[in-house]
Amino acid sequence: IGNNVTRVRFDKSVSGDALSFASLISRVAFNPISVNAVEQMSDLVHQYDKKKSKNQAGNDEEPASLGRKSKSISRLGSEEENSQSSSEDVSCANNGVCEKDFSDDSAVKVNGIVIFEPWKTQGYACGLPFAKIQAYSYDESGQVYVHEGTYFSDTSGRFEIGVPIGEGRTFVVHGGDQDVLGHTICYVGNSVDIEESDDKCVSQDPKEFPAPGEGSSFSSSSYYEVAAAVGGENLVFLDTSTRSVDIGLYAGSCDSQYEEYELLITPANGCGAAAVVTYDDIQAWQCVDGSVGSGNCNERTWPYAAMDYYIQIEMAPDVSRMDVAFIRATPVGAGATCEAGTEIMQYFRNRDMLVQTVLLLDLESANVATNRYEYHGYLCSVITREDGGGGEGDTNAPTTIFHALSSSSEA
Repeated sequence: IGNNVTRVRFDKSVSGDALSFASLISRVAFNPISVNAVEQMSDLVHQYDKKKSKNQAGNDEEPASLGRKSKSISRLGSEEENSQSSSEDVSCANNGVCEKDFSDDSAVKVNGIVIFEPWKTQGYACGLPFAKIQAYSYDESGQVYVHEGTYFSDTSGRFEIGVPIGEGRTFVVHGGDQDVLGHTICYVGNSVDIEESDDKCVSQDPKEFPAPGEGSSFSSSSYYEVAAAVGGENLVFLDTSTRSVDIGLYAGSCDSQYEEYELLITPANGCGAAAVVTYDDIQAWQCVDGSVGSGNCNERTWPYAAMDYYIQIEMAPDVSRMDVAFIRATPVGAGATCEAGTEIMQYFRNRDMLVQTVLLLDLESANVATNRYEYHGYLCSVITREDGGGGEGDTNAPTTIFHALSSSSEA
């Protein structure tokens, strides 16, 4: 970018590079830039003498024939055990013949995705960003799984992992192992065309896997075993997490909601379509206690994926009839001194609260995300005096009954 002044590598996710690259957009109007690809990562990562290097690393009494010396000269690929090449010195006698064979233990790609339930993302293939995938080989002699590496998906939930041709790997995507909280994940097969049903997850017995670098283990049934990698394998894991929310347009701090309003719901990551829900739609969502309907239920099961969303009021009910004349026409409002309030949409615009963010990606499943729109129009209070306002026997005689707020700090 700009005569090679700035180079951004895309071989892995680096938040710092992403941010610096995004910041260049603000300068486009003043200093036009050109973006050029200067290097393309190889589709096939070649690994030479990987198996032999592993064996030599564990053998302190390596034969001295041919003067072999194993040296790790590169580390690419997974987080823990990256691709490893070897360099060996070969000794040759004068006029003699010597040889050295290099084995090409090249890797093939295993593809996969950790996807949210499509019926919760309007049919779009939206995935869990930076999902953690653990790879294991199986030690037949010790009858145990050996951790081979930790990998991460991209922001769309997709991943590609290199595996040596013909070798077996078990890939585990465990909900409790993720960096974000409250996710339940299962293996569903090799296709993203998933039907909504109770048996969408592949039923398989849980297995015990060693936790990387901790000396402990965990049990999971969300795995798939590749017996002998040939390339092109496709693994699909499904995120079935549910979330609970308390959203809506409320009458102040009361638990009663207004009717005839609409909310616009938009995925914060841009995956999926925006949806408009009405008061009646929200009342049809299942209550956290399992019941369905309005009743006294405010905490309800979110019908969409466990991602972050933006919500905003798309339409609000008309409260213009609630004016000074209306208040003064009430039995206790005669003579009240009031100021006209703002309508609902303007009320939230003035407070920069028209758009809210519902944070559901990193949330314990037992917690409730609360995003209420609490509209305070007129706040009226009935003041009573213990002496009955000077009257005999009347302890509820009102004095000043209405008070117009000048700022939210008076509430």
